[in-house]
Amino acid sequence: MCGIAGAFTFASDFDDRSLKAMSDAIIYRGPDSCGEWFDRPNGIWLAHRRLSIIDLSPAGHQPMISQDGRFVLTFNGEIYNYLELRKLLTERGVVFKGHSDTEVILEGFARLGLRETLDKISGMFAIGLWDRGDKSLRLLRDRAGMKPLYYWKDGDDIYFASELKSLVALPFFPRKMRVESLDTFFRYGYVAAPWTIYQDVYELRPGQWMEFSARGQSQEIYWSAEEQFARARQPGAVISDEATALQELEYYLGRAVDEHMISDVPAGAFLSGGIDSSLIVALAQKKATKAVKTFSIGFEEALYDESKHAEKVAQHLGTDHVTEVCTAGQALDIIPRLADMYDQPFWDSSSIPTFLVSQIARKHVTVSLSGDAGDELFGGYNRYFWSMQIARMQDISGPLMPLAGKLLKTIPEAGINALQKMLLPILRGQFSRPELGRRLHKIAEIMAEPPLAQFQSHLSVCPRAAHPLKENIFAELSLSSTTQDQGMSRLMMLHDFCYYLPYDILTKVDRASMAVSLESRIPFLDHRLVEWSFRLDERLLMRPGRGKLLLRKLLYQYVPESLIERPKMGFGVPIHEWFRGPLKENFVDVFESTKSGCGNIINHDLIRKIFDEHQSGQKQWGHQLWAYYVFFQWVERWKPIF
Repeated sequence: MCGIAGAFTFASDFDDRSLKAMSDAIIYRGPDSCGEWFDRPNGIWLAHRRLSIIDLSPAGHQPMISQDGRFVLTFNGEIYNYLELRKLLTERGVVFKGHSDTEVILEGFARLGLRETLDKISGMFAIGLWDRGDKSLRLLRDRAGMKPLYYWKDGDDIYFASELKSLVALPFFPRKMRVESLDTFFRYGYVAAPWTIYQDVYELRPGQWMEFSARGQSQEIYWSAEEQFARARQPGAVISDEATALQELEYYLGRAVDEHMISDVPAGAFLSGGIDSSLIVALAQKKATKAVKTFSIGFEEALYDESKHAEKVAQHLGTDHVTEVCTAGQALDIIPRLADMYDQPFWDSSSIPTFLVSQIARKHVTVSLSGDAGDELFGGYNRYFWSMQIARMQDISGPLMPLAGKLLKTIPEAGINALQKMLLPILRGQFSRPELGRRLHKIAEIMAEPPLAQFQSHLSVCPRAAHPLKENIFAELSLSSTTQDQGMSRLMMLHDFCYYLPYDILTKVDRASMAVSLESRIPFLDHRLVEWSFRLDERLLMRPGRGKLLLRKLLYQYVPESLIERPKMGFGVPIHEWFRGPLKENFVDVFESTKSGCGNIINHDLIRKIFDEHQSGQKQWGHQLWAYYVFFQWVERWKPIF
């Protein structure tokens, strides 16, 4: 794992010191070494920050020049099947100098071409590739969007980097905010590609490459989740037989885990004790010659603590397990760092425990596998099967459904939560999950809505936003007729894979792990497994009230069902309580200090009203307040121009 930066510019105010500033801004992504390569007459500048994982020798140093001298590469990521490509290239006469995956893909581009190499590799990557032959710069991003890549287009000049802070490090970067990006942030909690929070700065989409040269700019989506999904749903392609699905799942996921464990430095895995991470660890331990190192985090708040479950799973599988219990104070200490870690507004408060568990893992390993993407691919989120259940209820109840939703909304959230807290020792299933009042009110809203509105409601962070919401990224997902025929739950899963996964989950994991120089790997996002999962019949994935059926079936071959079956907790923090306690004064301070700088784009009176309602207990506005809080923190840290 590494960080990359560079420029394709003839600007007189850009030089080797500018390149170094871009590289230094992301030193934590690659603390082991740094490299720079530039060709001033042709206007190309490349920088690399290295976190050594494969081939720790100088032979893996970047930027790297191909053996024929034509291509220069700066690369962030890992290619998990690089040994297969290396074998093919060796058979075609390539004599490798080292054994890094960087050298393999570079020689792949030189010998096989861009398209064929991309088709053959499986991995996570963000790449800057300079072609000395036709004087072109290509930027490439992996299929799922695991690794970030941004670029600023300033007239004919191009500046690119793994993170926005490398661009902001340039003294002539204008910091002009794209106000429209607040629409997606306040609606969904993140800014979705191709946009960023800054004007004229863009993020490459997953599966996209772009080319810049004197001839102009071109782009291509070389892999599309929607196209792959539509192809997978064709007649004869859908898998309905459970025995076949189980056998193939173990093959695809097992192969991915094996490849993801390849490393020249210590590797381990996050283990929450839930279905996804437990299955990843079980398959890793299956072929390991010694105990796999696993890591979990505990919390003093019982509603948010899964560590005891993780310890039981670890004991059963025989892993070398590490648990650390974090206090509320430790979690709160992370908050001032978030605006620096996430250099554009980012809502997901689970970034705090994700950072903490990454910090724990980094004490022992440099690489850690995670169970992310299991929910999006195998039907794990409650909203998927709630949608299925509500759709059936609407078919039966007709006009009674909206009435039931309105009646449920009359019960105050605070009252539901108080009753839940009192009855917690005897509650089971969904009713024992945190923030029951908010969840039931969300369901009540959905009960009164038509299917398409249900789809959009499950995404909204701030339905009562202090900034006018105009943009709707749902409309940007062009759904083919084949896709539309799949049902609401399948549409939600596809939408989450295309948007929520890359711009929330993967962004969260990348920044939190990279902040401590830890490489996080995600076996569920092996593209061969992803494409196969699109073929699965929905009945193999979920039924009303229960998801990830296929993953459960496979996991129970390794771990007793009694160790796993419990309500899904998520990876959260007590955000509502914090805004009535330790964050209360700090929220007011940052709210007041940034008020004048935000101009008229934020309705501060509405935010004050929401804050007061939350303090009184009349409403639970913790999540909305968190969205405003992280935005104000970002404004204070990065000082954008509105």
